[in-house]
Amino acid sequence: VLFVIGLGLRLYNLDGFPPHVDEYAHTEQALSMLAGKPGDYDRSFATVTVPIYLSFLAFGVSVWAGRFPLVLMNMLAIFPVYFLGRRVHKSIGLICAALYASSPWMIASSRTMREYAIVPLFSYISALLLLELLNWEGLTIPAYFRKNKYRLLASALIFGYLIFDHKSTLKSILLLYGILFILAILKAARS
Repeated sequence: VLFVIGLGLRLYNLDGFPPHVDEYAHTEQALSMLAGKPGDYDRSFATVTVPIYLSFLAFGVSVWAGRFPLVLMNMLAIFPVYFLGRRVHKSIGLICAALYASSPWMIASSRTMREYAIVPLFSYISALLLLELLNWEGLTIPAYFRKNKYRLLASALIFGYLIFDHKSTLKSILLLYGILFILAILKAARS
């Protein structure tokens, strides 16, 4: 229900304001790809430009079509934010999801063809994955790797992308990996 409400708030009048200057870099690249030219990798190509290109293919070229995939990816962040809050208590998870769905800042940042729309998704997924990786009590090393193989793979893929796209604002998520490393060392030292 909160996902649908948040999506509705973000989609309402989505093309009612002109593109911001920063949005043109992604739309021009997507339009170039539509014309059959190869895409030149630039900041956020895989995470912003490619979804815009695919949306243009599916819905035609318009401001609404360019912004739609970013709104959708922004709203997908409601699920990891719920599960992060639920680690405290189920009602906290629901409050976190409700605040995320109705936050004016999240709504505004999701309604652009810019990387800011997807930062929450990558941040919350990374935080959730990394917190889960700290649960190793009672597990042998092989059992830990068996239990967490998909979490480790997803975390490694996100980490690899953050290193690869070094111009991306998503690289701020690397701080989460550093914090996990410090917490893992502190936890291992107490064991």
